[in-house]
Amino acid sequence: MLKLYAFQPDGHGPSSFFVVTGSVEDAYARVMKYVKDHPDTQFTDYHYHGIELPYTKRLAPNKVSNGSYTLTISSPGEVIDNDNS
Repeated sequence: MLKLYAFQPDGHGPSSFFVVTGSVEDAYARVMKYVKDHPDTQFTDYHYHGIELPYTKRLAPNKVSNGSYTLTISSPGEVIDNDNS
């Protein structure tokens, strides 16, 4: 089943990454490929530092953290929000 994987920084780095795929491992691989395929644009190590797996701290049923990024996993029809404060 396809899900939306949202990688959002916990105050460490300015970039969030969103991908629809079937697993967290594939989502991570696709985000890292995207970043590596765009080295001459805005992405530097600062933009994705700390995005690495694993995400072990449970914040909510569909939300986990690794201390630097929060990963939200959403099913079709599920709404997620982003607190930009």
